[in-house]
Amino acid sequence: MKPRGVRSDGPAPLLSTDMMIRRQLSHICQPVTRRDGCAHIALLAVVLFTLPGQAAESSYHPPTLDSQPASTILARVNGEPVTEQMVLRRLRAVHGDVEPYRQDPGRWQRMLEAGIDAEIRDQLLLQAATAEKLKVSDQEVQEARERTLKLLGEDRFQSMLDERGASEADYDKFLRERLLIDKYKAQLFEDISLDEKILRSYYSGHTELFRQPRRAHLESVLARNPRSAKKSLEALESGNDDEALSRQNGGQGSTTENAQRVWVVVDDLPPELRTSLETAKVGEVLELDEEAGNRRIIRLLAVEKARRLSFDEARKGLEVNFLRRRQETLLDDWYARASKQASIEFLPLP
Repeated sequence: MKPRGVRSDGPAPLLSTDMMIRRQLSHICQPVTRRDGCAHIALLAVVLFTLPGQAAESSYHPPTLDSQPASTILARVNGEPVTEQMVLRRLRAVHGDVEPYRQDPGRWQRMLEAGIDAEIRDQLLLQAATAEKLKVSDQEVQEARERTLKLLGEDRFQSMLDERGASEADYDKFLRERLLIDKYKAQLFEDISLDEKILRSYYSGHTELFRQPRRAHLESVLARNPRSAKKSLEALESGNDDEALSRQNGGQGSTTENAQRVWVVVDDLPPELRTSLETAKVGEVLELDEEAGNRRIIRLLAVEKARRLSFDEARKGLEVNFLRRRQETLLDDWYARASKQASIEFLPLP
């Protein structure tokens, strides 16, 4: 049984210049996933905190949630339940508010099935890790929790627990399970290797995939009132970055956001900004209208023409993509075998 995907229906909404730039800036704010996967575990634990589930180690017995309401069982994996509550938490982590999706019964069923499959896979991975007698130390759990606290802050962390009626012990149990799954997957993947001949052959045979599009390096400031917009414009036009940045961080009287610099794909920008950049010179400052009366101040720092990436430039991305694809294929093959050997019982959907 292979997990079923969930499609996003309908066209993407049109974005304002501000929203488009924020989206293109978002990649620089992504958490770094270290080779050992620990940073990823901390983030994953925040968005997928699922309390029900079997104990990660036979000697580990966290307290039960007596106040937690009963949840409909949707499946059993070797006797272990997959509940509606577990699936809904996973779907909310991915889609946010899921209530609108319930209005389309067909789509909602596909989403539920995808969520159930994902929970079944995690149960099988966790059970396999336990069977392999893999261990997660208390120190590893503590370090993962500390990373989550650093990511969220104490207040938001406690609010997350309160919203779920959970204790820190419940959260530690979940972290322990995620770390065990990660260790088992690392064990599955340890023999994967990449052949340079295959990478070079793929690069040579797919030259169209390794073209860097035309890019622009922009400095962007969102000003919240005309006076601030004028001052920011004057500072940028004079090349006084320090003055512009200090105004952004000027304390209670600050009326602009921090200036941010980012490379953007010109052809992906909104038409108004793209047209302006077509004729702009490096160093030139542009001023655009934004929603709610704001002004977007943009300075063009540099322009790069479209070109083909060299193999050395493309290699890192190639290695990441090939490694991910091999991991996914290996995990799918493992899941197919594990599913056939397991006792998996599906119950009627609610």
